[in-house]
Amino acid sequence: MVLLITADSDAALVYGEALGSLGHRVLVSSDAIPALRLAIRDGLDLVVADAEATPLDGFAIAAVLSVERLTAHVPVLILAMRDDPSYRGRAADVGAAGVLVRPLPSMLADEVAGRLRRKVPA
Repeated sequence: MVLLITADSDAALVYGEALGSLGHRVLVSSDAIPALRLAIRDGLDLVVADAEATPLDGFAIAAVLSVERLTAHVPVLILAMRDDPSYRGRAADVGAAGVLVRPLPSMLADEVAGRLRRKVPA
């Protein structure tokens, strides 16, 4: 399951559809706290979280997931509105897999597919 956390309803629709069209089960939420509870219970393959989300931004989400036993293995991609040089450092500091600057849906789909392929044992 891919968890997409963003308060931007347009982004949620576009990115959710792009990921779903690749066959991924996608949970879209504007509120990270209940979405994370549900996803941790049901299992996650990847999280895409908005850098500017509230009450938890993507960096806080990555930090929480990286220290939890059940989710430390789950890659978190931070979805940013702008190319802020500090974001890459912050992402690395909290254990996020990377930062995507509001990519086109196909770019997001390619990045997610690549991250999920790396999780499959050879």
